[in-house]
Amino acid sequence: MKKIIAIILTCLLVIPMGIIFSSAEETNVAADKSYTLTGLHTVSGVTSYPDTGNKEMTDGKVSSVIADFGYSDTTHPLWTGLHWKGAGAISEGSTWTAETIAYNSIVVDLEEVMTGLTKFVTYSEDIHGIGISKFASVEVLVSDDNSTFTSVGTSTGVMSVSANVAGYATDGLYKYEITPSAAVSGRYVKFTVKHGNNWGFISEVEVYQNSETTSEESSEEPAEVEETITVDGTLDDNGWAADGWTHVDSSNGMWQTALAEGVTRADNYDFQFRTDDANLYFAFKFNGAPLGTAAGDCFGNGKGSNLRLWTFVDGSTYEGVAYTTYNSFLNIAYKDGEAVVTARLNTVPTANTSVELAIDGVTVETSEGDDFWYVEASIPFEWLNATTDSNFFVSYSTPLEIVDNAPVSNNALTYGAYADGPEGDKLANTPYKNWDENADIEITFEDVKLGLIINDDDDDDDDEDDFVDITGPMVENPSYLLEV
Repeated sequence: MKKIIAIILTCLLVIPMGIIFSSAEETNVAADKSYTLTGLHTVSGVTSYPDTGNKEMTDGKVSSVIADFGYSDTTHPLWTGLHWKGAGAISEGSTWTAETIAYNSIVVDLEEVMTGLTKFVTYSEDIHGIGISKFASVEVLVSDDNSTFTSVGTSTGVMSVSANVAGYATDGLYKYEITPSAAVSGRYVKFTVKHGNNWGFISEVEVYQNSETTSEESSEEPAEVEETITVDGTLDDNGWAADGWTHVDSSNGMWQTALAEGVTRADNYDFQFRTDDANLYFAFKFNGAPLGTAAGDCFGNGKGSNLRLWTFVDGSTYEGVAYTTYNSFLNIAYKDGEAVVTARLNTVPTANTSVELAIDGVTVETSEGDDFWYVEASIPFEWLNATTDSNFFVSYSTPLEIVDNAPVSNNALTYGAYADGPEGDKLANTPYKNWDENADIEITFEDVKLGLIINDDDDDDDDEDDFVDITGPMVENPSYLLEV
């Protein structure tokens, strides 16, 4: 199995024995530091909404009051404009549309590897009607060498000051704050911004270090916190590791129907697995509004937002015949705010003939909003017919919209980069035709088991217990994915 998600979480949250903290202070260590950025837009040698002196990102001038709302170079100089087609931008297509995906980045050099980095902040604004929108998201990554970066987390922003001009409720200033579950280290900090429109305006990037002072001795024993997951659809339990998510979009997922040249789709999602002694826990976050209506039964596979978890256990058989395709799948369909949960068992191990499978013991809860659909599930090992490990593909299908009880442009995005089949049968390696063991997601239950959280402040180079490794090949040509 080539794609392995190993989350080794024996890290523990503790107050070291003999010490109690008497004070803690966060310092913006990015202040006045140098940086590089992409996205500046130049016409005839003149940069629009420039970064004057290449210092505005770390000069300490933050957008925080209504007077900062605007974009003029003269009256609002704290803003720097990043264009989706600016220098160094990563973007698709030649014309901006609602489905366009575009990124720019700012990389701050802290001048040395710094430990105890606890918070990362940046700022944007949303101005209706002129192509300036708040960033759709901001992801923070850290690196020691400015080459290999590790993701710290992502924020979609929170309005800090409302402008609400002429009834445009989204107008205003926005703050993006990323706080990892544990302090991180690095010399280089990258803020990757995903555009929400042609232009994205940014006023500052901040990196905070928590320097703690200690005082009197204490004989208190270390405090251990147990990781737990309650299946309620909110995904707010400490058992879901902040750095344990696998993010899927067009860059590393596979579309069931290959996108036409020049066509983009912004669909993206995140998922994570954990276990306890008897159950597999599965969390899924679709970063958009789910679709599916009871009217006309326009919901479920091929009609509305539909999540499918395909399963395969090494060495599994049915009536003495070894499986070469999927064993079963769990299906969660969105319908008017509810989750319709079903499952199917494949009774022809070398093909695709399935029957309804009871979901006794399986628990699924969901929650939704204008820009998210969360699914949280508990699946007994017994239901998977597994004891120590299992293998998966994750697929999510959704239309762009539902019009007159009919889906428009339904497509599915799957994680698990199986190889294209031969001409004439491009889907030959989908899970229901041939389970690709070189591309699936292999989960060893013990590796992702819930445990204790300890804050180990040892600087031991040998301690790798805090390591979270998410590996897997990137898809160079996302196309022809699993037919759902």
